Amino acid sequence: MSIWIVGTGTMAAAYLSVLRELGVEPLVVGRTAATCHRFAIEHGVQVFDRGVVRARAEYPLPSAAIVATSLESLATVATELLKTGTKRLLVEKPAALTANEVLELSRLADERSASVFVGYNRRFYASVAKAREVIAADGGVLSCHFDFTEMVSRVLDQGLSDEVVKNWFVANSTHVVDLAFHLAGEPLSMTAHAARPLPWHPNAAFVGHGVTANKALFSYHSDWESGGRWGLEICTPARRLIFRPIEKLHQMAKGGFAVEELAISDTDDLRFKPGLLRQCEAFLFGTGADHLMTIAQQADRFGIYDAIRYGQTHGS
Repeated sequence: MSIWIVGTGTMAAAYLSVLRELGVEPLVVGRTAATCHRFAIEHGVQVFDRGVVRARAEYPLPSAAIVATSLESLATVATELLKTGTKRLLVEKPAALTANEVLELSRLADERSASVFVGYNRRFYASVAKAREVIAADGGVLSCHFDFTEMVSRVLDQGLSDEVVKNWFVANSTHVVDLAFHLAGEPLSMTAHAARPLPWHPNAAFVGHGVTANKALFSYHSDWESGGRWGLEICTPARRLIFRPIEKLHQMAKGGFAVEELAISDTDDLRFKPGLLRQCEAFLFGTGADHLMTIAQQADRFGIYDAIRYGQTHGS
């Protein structure tokens, strides 16, 4: 199996670790000689430093590729890979920063008969796997509530580009939004409100509610100018499941007030970046592949993402 990792940053290193655990030694592709050299020395891996197009001229077509570049470059690099003939891609979330970019990427994947997936690794957390088991046993989701409050100081201290911080909800907060709808069902309709624009982001406060295709009611409330943290609560006929933090799973049984932690098999999440090993197993070997998000699904989701961040009604 010939696998490329495109990118030489932190996420590329995280993917390299799990691929090696799975017995796969990839070719790493970057663009900056100094960065590529440093990555090769640090991780003991072959790194090509002249980009995807030139790599394709010097190496056979890979079986699959993982795109783990900067947020601004994800869609561009994925497009280059598709145009060079690569048929199977895993692109780090959110795959693109704008609706037009993700729609074009989806169109190109369809045109080239390629399978493109978006790397929302929280779908593969041990806590989420356990929650799926519990939800199925309980008879489904009745309702859910989620919070994607961001710590503004941490966002602005990272030295990110204006383009990334302007789209920070899509770039980062959608981890929580995606997980909520992954478990509760795709939203059919939603009433959304957003307020208090920031100099660098469309809004700072977000409140909304709606119903999913599984007939589960959902709500959310996030305020980036106040306190808070990411969280998700799922109500089933038997209990309330609580993800806060999302790496852990707690429950409050129906008819009681006690909150208890559920045991999960999280050894891999402690050894590697959480969720990444199981996500790569799904991408490369098909184990749990139905939990992967496709690029077409992400293109559909952008209507929801834009409705949340701009405070717009979505659906009927």
